[in-house]
Amino acid sequence: MLIRRHEFQDAYNKVHDLSFNCSVLIFASVCDCDAVCAHKILNSLFKLDSIAFSIIPVKDFEHLKSQADEHISDDEDRAIILLNCGATVDILKDLFAELSERSRVLVVDTHRPVHLQNVRTQNETVMVLYEDEEDDKLPDESVIREAEVEESDEDSEPEEDTEDQSPQRRRLDADDVHGAQRERRERRQRRAESGRLVAQYYLQGSYFGRAAGHTMFHLAHQLKKETTEILWLAIVSVTDQYVHNRLSHETYTLITSELQALVPECDSTTTLEDGTTVVTAADSVIRSKYEYCFFMMRHWSLYESMMFAPIIAAKLKTWSEDGEEKLKKILAKMGIPLASSKQKYSHLSANLLRAVDEKLEGQALEEGLTELRLQTFVIERGYKLQLSATDVALGTTALLESTVSDSGDWSDNWRKACGALSKDQWEVLRSGIIQTLALQRAIVTQVGLAVSNKKLIRRFSHFKVLNLKENCSTTDAVHLQHPLALTRLALFLQEATVGSKASAAGPKPVVVVSPELAEKDEQGFTYVLVVGLCGKPRDGTQLTNFFAHTFQVTIERLAVENVAIGFNPSVVKIRSDGITSYLEELDQVEREAKEAHQAAE
Repeated sequence: MLIRRHEFQDAYNKVHDLSFNCSVLIFASVCDCDAVCAHKILNSLFKLDSIAFSIIPVKDFEHLKSQADEHISDDEDRAIILLNCGATVDILKDLFAELSERSRVLVVDTHRPVHLQNVRTQNETVMVLYEDEEDDKLPDESVIREAEVEESDEDSEPEEDTEDQSPQRRRLDADDVHGAQRERRERRQRRAESGRLVAQYYLQGSYFGRAAGHTMFHLAHQLKKETTEILWLAIVSVTDQYVHNRLSHETYTLITSELQALVPECDSTTTLEDGTTVVTAADSVIRSKYEYCFFMMRHWSLYESMMFAPIIAAKLKTWSEDGEEKLKKILAKMGIPLASSKQKYSHLSANLLRAVDEKLEGQALEEGLTELRLQTFVIERGYKLQLSATDVALGTTALLESTVSDSGDWSDNWRKACGALSKDQWEVLRSGIIQTLALQRAIVTQVGLAVSNKKLIRRFSHFKVLNLKENCSTTDAVHLQHPLALTRLALFLQEATVGSKASAAGPKPVVVVSPELAEKDEQGFTYVLVVGLCGKPRDGTQLTNFFAHTFQVTIERLAVENVAIGFNPSVVKIRSDGITSYLEELDQVEREAKEAHQAAE
């Protein structure tokens, strides 16, 4: 069942009512910061309402199914919540086949497309929270219903025996038969068209809806239980989507404007359990800022935060000597000594900070650098600590994508990520930020090598490939073995090659192959991750990733082993020795898909 924004509170109340007889079971993806933010918001709401719950972090569909089988039986009513997992499969068929009739599953998942069985009106067990702005991609209920009817059912009507009937009767019956045949033909056409629309919906590729944390904030707002911390978690969720290419710039701007209007309200008031709103003196204050896109400048030097900022590094090619000299030239023209620029950014004098603010855009424009500022948010905790939403989103992501113990237990990473989003665990977040800085160095270094040596980027008909399995230092390889890290590398590769002939007609899709993963299977085989990226959305259109479909088709054709990795279908994990044949077959699949699409038009 589809739950619109104005109905969020009703869905929450159904979970609340069930919680009197059982604890709520939350399955949350360990694959992104957004899921952690959504969990922490839900945690706050449940504590205010005295709702008992259990949290189970899950890493992929197989893990989710095994945990569901372990914790759920068909003889008890359960209230289940899925955070950034489950929406893209038939939940009652593929995950919870033995749920009791009174059980309810609340789905807060940003992954799209949603499986249509989950949003059927008669499916009252599953409740999918869905933002109204996303409606344009969902087929109508009537279309879904028509598409489900098997064609064999249409011809199952018995035909009357007309041999013993009078000629007049046969003529009348013939007219009826022709009319019935016409109706059946029209019905078949409607069902065929409905089937085509449903198939088109699933084949459009993967994309992302509103952030789960942002959706949970709207729920808290309806319950009149939003606080500064809950608003901050929603901001971090939206930022997490933006920095990982899950949100267009235009949509990000619209959402941040909406959140910006809520900042003063949440900073100055809080709501008591009885619903009373009172003015408070907050120990955490959120501020909206229009900042330069320097990479983690509060935790690096000005020089490094500019050198490794994607927008600056891609344009100036700061990995090269010429690019680094251009950066030094910009700093010199602003009157900033090189030695000062290499100090901690937070230690710069007020005069130097003012010089950056007043002169950078003019100097940068001479080097072709534009759009250097972005609307963002920072949170001030006390008098000393100031963090930007990007710092927190990337630092938390780094903790989630840290190396897992030999036992394969992701729960420690989950606990650290939850701690990083708490206001009293700065040291935990700091460790994630340190990892993020190292990752950014690795990204710029590896892309710089690839751009400098054209042979490292292999060009196929419909995409280009950077294979880190063949060309990556051991130091950098440690940081580039995770889906979101590779996604950021793919994004930067597109930005760094935007001026080349290969991408003059627009950003060409990118496939990145990771270095060999550290673990081996029982037979001693090694694996790599393959990440596909279509391009960074810069307008209001929703970017869809067609690799979600073509990756799966390629795997089925080659009958290669695909190990589940997360909940994003545009990331696959395959054996290292099969990567060459996989890429060649993928190119063929892409070519056929393009031809089929052109023929359909």
